[in-house]
Amino acid sequence: MVFETGKTANRYSNRHFIWISFGVSCKFGLIFIKISINRGNSEHLESLLEQTQNHTIIDHDSVNISREEAIKLNRYWAKSEYNMLIIPNCYPNKTEHGFCSFPYNEKGKYRIMVLGNSYGANMGELFYETFGRYAKNMSKFTHSYCEVLVVDKKNKACLKVWDTYLEQAANFKPDFLFIVARSFVMNEPIEDPIKILDDQILKEAVQRLKKYEELAKYHVFIVGTIPTPIDYFLTKYTDKIDKKQNVTSSEFIKDKSYLNGIKRNLELGKLCPKCTILPFGNPFFAIKPYENPQFFDPKTLLGYFFDGTHLTPAGQQLLKPVLEKQLRDFEKDYL
Repeated sequence: MVFETGKTANRYSNRHFIWISFGVSCKFGLIFIKISINRGNSEHLESLLEQTQNHTIIDHDSVNISREEAIKLNRYWAKSEYNMLIIPNCYPNKTEHGFCSFPYNEKGKYRIMVLGNSYGANMGELFYETFGRYAKNMSKFTHSYCEVLVVDKKNKACLKVWDTYLEQAANFKPDFLFIVARSFVMNEPIEDPIKILDDQILKEAVQRLKKYEELAKYHVFIVGTIPTPIDYFLTKYTDKIDKKQNVTSSEFIKDKSYLNGIKRNLELGKLCPKCTILPFGNPFFAIKPYENPQFFDPKTLLGYFFDGTHLTPAGQQLLKPVLEKQLRDFEKDYL
């Protein structure tokens, strides 16, 4: 018996179902019978799956979910990661990357842009849900892997994409710019932490950021470094809880390179008067700042990260308080 999602043609619809498929041997070959799991104890799971399919962030602080439901939901997320990077209400929405526009809002006041790598695609809708009400025009441009403020010089594609990011921002002319990029180069070792202002990666980021300061009319928001687990985390983690094994987040820590990204971002914020660093890494350090990041919710057992280390709906829920605080400051300063 196999759990399957709908095919690609259905992935943009508002309502999907999880199907139970099984084969029946006969002279006509294999017959697949689809049965919706919307009966009995499965109604709650279906509701959670529907929230996922509608890109609704799951509030794991209040959700009542069983261990079995958490396992099934985690496994569904593990299979659906890249489809879930496609923002359904940002058009055109055929792929996770490239340029797209959110619905025009005649009551809005500002031009807002989300710019970044796959984290921009992953979190674009979260920013739209938070700030979109004040945007007359809101857009997103993303590209895989390449960061916005620093460039991986070993990756020839990123040299071109680095300039494309700047061109897209120049064409859109944002009042507010959100730079939403997963850290790779920013996480590389710092040669001399005591003399961090001499760090070449930080210097490059500062110089590039000045160009975006000039393009953004009012303000630039930069997503800070988020600690990420090992690759295929969600599948490996779910396998362990499925076997009822003891599990801790510490066993899934890839390395502590995120500390370098956090340090650089802290300095970057000090050097840019027109910028705010959004401390998106902080919610994952529930016990001690910058130590022992948490990769799953111990209450619901829902994982915070997909196998490709983008944020699941449960992981994005952790970021909402950070954005809501920033929204209050935004309303105070610009409305």
